[in-house]
Amino acid sequence: MSARRENPDPVRPPSPTASDYARALPVRAFRRVIRWLRSNVFTIPRPAEEGYRVTGLSLDEFRTRLERENFEAGWLLSYEEYSEDLNMRRPSGREDVAGVPLVQMQLHVRGWHEDDSDPEGAFILHPHREVSPLSRRPDLHVRGIGMSTSMGVRSLGSLLNRIPSANPTRIHVSDGTGTEDGSDSATASGGD
Repeated sequence: MSARRENPDPVRPPSPTASDYARALPVRAFRRVIRWLRSNVFTIPRPAEEGYRVTGLSLDEFRTRLERENFEAGWLLSYEEYSEDLNMRRPSGREDVAGVPLVQMQLHVRGWHEDDSDPEGAFILHPHREVSPLSRRPDLHVRGIGMSTSMGVRSLGSLLNRIPSANPTRIHVSDGTGTEDGSDSATASGGD
């Protein structure tokens, strides 16, 4: 039953309510357009950076752990990197960047299943610390000023060390193959 107001003036129809407008919006179509734009227009290649190869837990279990660590989904605020399966971020303090004092920073983690045919298998994580796109200077974020992969790797390494079932291996992906850099765990990466 609709909660329509009584119309005191039979000559003029009642004014539409907010719920009338909401029902008229093509929400599903709008979402499809946004998803299509993001995957076809705002897609960039997978990064050739250092990160972690993680075994011992599924990507969904890791996503749940990140949510407990105050991470949130970052899909809407970033480019899609080719076929990514994880995109989460959390605030990571403030610092001076490019002469701008106390800019909000974030830890941004992207992840991919190592083998798409095995969604419960190993996954690859690429973290970085960067200016938040929600800061007072989003232009710094867009231009990549203040971005640090090494600080992101250290912060994520600290978090991975607190997950007993995770078995992380530090990797450097310079040639796109995911070759290990010699260290065998997140422990070598330092603290948060």
